[in-house]
Amino acid sequence: MTIRRLLPLAVGIFAFLLAACDFAGSPEGATGRWIGVAEFEADTILADHNVRFVATYQTTFTFNLADDEGLITGTLSAKTLGTRATTEAGQATETITFDDQPALINDVFGTFVDPELEIDVPDGPYEANLWTFDVSGRRADLDRFVTHTHVVPLADGSSFTLTLRSSDAFEMERVAENAAAE
Repeated sequence: MTIRRLLPLAVGIFAFLLAACDFAGSPEGATGRWIGVAEFEADTILADHNVRFVATYQTTFTFNLADDEGLITGTLSAKTLGTRATTEAGQATETITFDDQPALINDVFGTFVDPELEIDVPDGPYEANLWTFDVSGRRADLDRFVTHTHVVPLADGSSFTLTLRSSDAFEMERVAENAAAE
């Protein structure tokens, strides 16, 4: 084969491979609406408290972000759907249904220095330094699990805490380039 025949083929292969990659990001940096879901499941008996704890729910986290030359502002909305049931020995089962709970909304601030997106939620119920993502195109990976702490009341008036970890490490996807877009 001659160079003339190979050159169009090489250009075509390069263009195809480049189109398949999702590394370019967007000209707005981290601006946009990002959504990720953390799923939680537990079915355990806690012998120290004579309690059975069963939970199946998911929390959808929606980050609406504006990137002003690397400085991030916006909101984080967390909506939980599912149930949690606790049964203490000799007591009726107490079930909490999260489906009818309003979304928890907090202001966020942070920075985006490609590829790292760091988001702080100063007034939120999240552990410190939780939301630090590695961004690649439309995807952002946390490489950590999200945790939820439950306070479980007992019949004698005392309570205990139980912390659940999400089924998978958290990741989110940019679903809109404009944070205000629906």
